[in-house]
Amino acid sequence: MIRFLLALQFLTIIPLPIRGEITDKMLGESLVYFPLVGILLGVILVGSHFVLALFLPENIVCVFLLLILILLTGALHLDGFADTLDGLFSRKSREEMLQIMRDSRLGTMAVLGLIILLLLKYQLLYTLLGKGMNAALLLMPLLGRWGMAASASLAKYARSDGGVGKPYTEYAGLREFIITTALTFSGVVLIGGIRGILVFICAAILTGILFNFISKKLGGMTGDTYGALGEIVEVAVLLGYEIFG
Repeated sequence: MIRFLLALQFLTIIPLPIRGEITDKMLGESLVYFPLVGILLGVILVGSHFVLALFLPENIVCVFLLLILILLTGALHLDGFADTLDGLFSRKSREEMLQIMRDSRLGTMAVLGLIILLLLKYQLLYTLLGKGMNAALLLMPLLGRWGMAASASLAKYARSDGGVGKPYTEYAGLREFIITTALTFSGVVLIGGIRGILVFICAAILTGILFNFISKKLGGMTGDTYGALGEIVEVAVLLGYEIFG
């Protein structure tokens, strides 16, 4: 149970009083619960959609759904997405890219990337109204967190001096990858059926492509790149749900 709470604490801003000593190994092992946290976020989004749609226009509801997800996650993954863009598109050496990603200031690529990402999410949510939107709201955070967990369990950590994401890389491996994938696939089948399976396949292919691209650029993955991968996979899920509708 404590490992699930650690995953929930890491991926959201939900306050959780966890007692006792927390080790890096426990953090790494909590990775298997990332998909369950994704499902929880999806359930919150579906419930919010139901309530907000009672008294607000659907286009405004879509804005609030994005806001709720951002608030629940503390914009952690968006921050990682922005930092990753600044680093990868800086045209610098590997060491300089990693240093840029630690800079709290946002560059042009980060700002443009965030604008495009949020516009895509909003427009895709709006186009999914009446076409399986609730299923998409469940699968989006589920597969986004699976992408993070899958890449972390197979990756080498890019920073020699450590970082937030290092325990998840060091103490997770093939076992965690298999468990998270099995849990995720089961959820996908139950929620989305054949349509969900097709979306999952696309998300898995995209995750593999991004994982290889980032790893080659940086010599591994970091906490920022896990967040970036998760955000991109979320957009891909919404897009896939629209295409396969």
